[in-house]
Amino acid sequence: MKKFLIFGIFFAVFLLPAVASATNWYVDNTANGENNGTSWTKAWTSFGAIDWAKIQPGDTIYISGGTASKTYTERLEIKKSGTALSRITVRVGQNADHSGTVIIDASGTINWALAVTGNYVTVDGEHAGQRHLVVRNAPTNKEGTAVALDGTVDPILRYVEIDTAGIGIVFAGGSGGVIERSYIHGIRGDAGIRCNARNGAATQYDLTFIRYNEIQLNSALNTGSGPDGIQGCRGLTIHDNQLYNASGPTNSPDQTNHSDLIQIQADYVKIYNNVLSNMTDSGIDLDQWTDAAIRHIRIYNNILRGVIGSSTGMRFYTSGVPLTSILD
Repeated sequence: MKKFLIFGIFFAVFLLPAVASATNWYVDNTANGENNGTSWTKAWTSFGAIDWAKIQPGDTIYISGGTASKTYTERLEIKKSGTALSRITVRVGQNADHSGTVIIDASGTINWALAVTGNYVTVDGEHAGQRHLVVRNAPTNKEGTAVALDGTVDPILRYVEIDTAGIGIVFAGGSGGVIERSYIHGIRGDAGIRCNARNGAATQYDLTFIRYNEIQLNSALNTGSGPDGIQGCRGLTIHDNQLYNASGPTNSPDQTNHSDLIQIQADYVKIYNNVLSNMTDSGIDLDQWTDAAIRHIRIYNNILRGVIGSSTGMRFYTSGVPLTSILD
């Protein structure tokens, strides 16, 4: 009996599918080895050199920031998809010689300087609890975008600084996802984060999270075009963020810009524990431009301060639908 039991266990194990181990890959624009991405000395020397055919779910790509910082002047497009249980991760270097700040400089001309086009991808700029990934100098026209997560499933973006853009992050289309612990500033186009149409016609809360971020808006270059802080979507939860307009006559959006710190035109949204300051149009703007009712909105425990001129802390355009039908 024991022989049959042992044989059965061996046979069952033998039939299990092989599980590939995760692989670490490396990018360093000053590496001078074989440049096959397999180590820091053999790292790929540009984002364009990454061999995406070799990247598999569960793999991590490390980018060198040198000892202090390194600048890359090209688009980083993450083209491969992970899975829900085995994500693809792009991280800044974690050991001393490579843990400086990674700077992706768009030079005012590269749109989508950091672009995620695969699903189940994590972009992580954290080192020692600090942001060590900067995307800067994206185009500042209304649609000029620094980071694009457009149309993807469950992307995670964390510990990233975005410095100067028309739109900080395009997060529209697709489903799920998290943006957290990032600093977005110098926004002069349409929005800090644009989530429009994400999660489609979802009918539940807590599908997408924007949390623990700081978003600073500057004067728009086009009158009447924003920038808004966060443009929302269905299933979005916004919590523990700081959103504010920059101070000073040349920096702060004025009331002709229609700059809403949080603008929502969707159902199943939660907004809580945020600090909204220096409002030039509205702090929280709930828009219902059509006759279709917006419902299931939970807004609580936020701090709104520094209302400028005739702007408002909270504003509701509801086409006559009672607030009791909207707030639950």
